[in-house]
Order: sequence, then C-alpha cells, then structure tokens
Amino acid sequence: MRCFHASTSATFIDRSFTLNAQHRSYIFYFTYKNHLRSMKKRSFTYWILTAFAFASSIQIGIASPAENEAKPLKAGYHEIKAKKAGLLLKNHKDLIVLDIRTEKEYVAGHIAKAKHVDFYESDFKSRLEKLDRKTPYLVHCASGGRSGRSLEIFRDLGFTRVYHMNDGFKGWMKEKLPSKKGKPEKNKK
Repeated sequence: MRCFHASTSATFIDRSFTLNAQHRSYIFYFTYKNHLRSMKKRSFTYWILTAFAFASSIQIGIASPAENEAKPLKAGYHEIKAKKAGLLLKNHKDLIVLDIRTEKEYVAGHIAKAKHVDFYESDFKSRLEKLDRKTPYLVHCASGGRSGRSLEIFRDLGFTRVYHMNDGFKGWMKEKLPSKKGKPEKNKK
C-alpha cells in the first residue's frame, strides 16, 4: 500500500506539475500577447503625438517670422515689460529710449542709445518739451515708479506714442538684455 500510495502521489504530482507548467505557459503566452498589443497601442500613440508635435512646430516656424516682423507702433500709452521692450527696440529703429534715472544710475549702466533726462532735475519738463511729440518713446527708470509718474507729464505735453517699461532697468537686467556703462551724451540745445 505504501508503494501504491507513493506512485499515486507521484502521478498526482507529475500531473499537477504538467498542468501548472502548461498553465504557466498559457499565462505567459497571453501576457506576452497583451504586452505586444499594449506596445502597439503605445507605439501608435507615440507616433501620433510625434506627428502632431512635428506639425505644430512647422506651423509655429511658419508663423514666427510674421509675428517678429515690425508692426507699426500704436498710438497711445502702453505698459510693457522689459522683454517686450527689447523686442520693440530690435524691430523698431525709430523708437527712442528715454532713461529718466539720475546721472549716477545712468553711468552705472543703461540701455544702448538711451537719452538721459533726469526726472528729479528742475528742467525735466522743459527738456521733454523740446522732443518731437509724434516720435515713439520708450520711457523707463530703475523700477517703474518715476517713469510711471512721468506719464502724466507726457500726456499733458501731447505725446502720442509712449511705451512705459514698468519693470524698469532692473527688469531689463533681470532679462539679461544688452546694456552699457558710461556718461550720457550731452544733448544739443
């Protein structure tokens, strides 16, 4: 009986092993098949997204030059940040920069070709009166306070196109835009 029990047990174990091995192979097969399906889906999604990104970049590439072209500067008073001011200066050679900080601030660093008109000087308004009112101006100070207050004077004098860089020269430097050091040129009177 002991031998019979052992052989029956062995047969049972063999069958059990065979079924389990077969079962494992079925599981492996279906898992692998599902894995392939999922990879195909992922691959399809990947290629669709890649094609979409490529098409978008082509559209952006085509649209970008038109956006970067110089559009006429609008009449009125405009609040802009330093980054936009840099683009305006690059695209509009007729835009004149008015730096209304003190001479000490100006000498420490300023936007290239900026005209210096000190807001705190007694002749500030009379110096502005000598400027052409139809020319576009970019006005700035250190951080936007003085230049913001000066806008009322520009309005009173009848200037038609004024761009106020409301983050000032600090914003200009934060954006790492080009600047230079040196004394202001003496304006011809």
